[in-house]
Amino acid sequence: IRYDLLKNELEVKASNGIKVLEGKRVKSFVWKDSLSWTNEFFINASLYKDEDNTPMTGFFKVLADGKFPLLSKPKAYIKEADYNVQFDVGTRDDKIIKKEILYYAKDGVAYELPKPRKKILAIFGENSDKIAEYVKVNELDHSNRTDIIRVFTYYNSLE
Repeated sequence: IRYDLLKNELEVKASNGIKVLEGKRVKSFVWKDSLSWTNEFFINASLYKDEDNTPMTGFFKVLADGKFPLLSKPKAYIKEADYNVQFDVGTRDDKIIKKEILYYAKDGVAYELPKPRKKILAIFGENSDKIAEYVKVNELDHSNRTDIIRVFTYYNSLE
């Protein structure tokens, strides 16, 4: 399969050709990473609402599953060409820029993961002291994606 971020479509290679599925028709899928040979799980973002109570679109990659999942969602936007003919500077072609945004889900709402360390710890509520101790003992960095996944995996294993 191939996922088109901008159109929110999945292209599926079948025996009789390539079929296109609208993203809203797919609940979830598993993707095998060609480099690490690990399974990556994706769920439809329409299962969640954003902070403004609007249903989300696209797919979330599940990074840490449990009662308090950590999710990532790619966001794509087009950076337009900024070429200046008179000075012969800038970029002639438009570029598609892809950025990963991390979310945590609670009660059917997906919240963007805050950047500051203290705000990340605050989302764990009464267990924030345990999480802070875990981060300190394991020397984890709140800006490192792999370390954030470890924190959420640990939290989901607590109860």
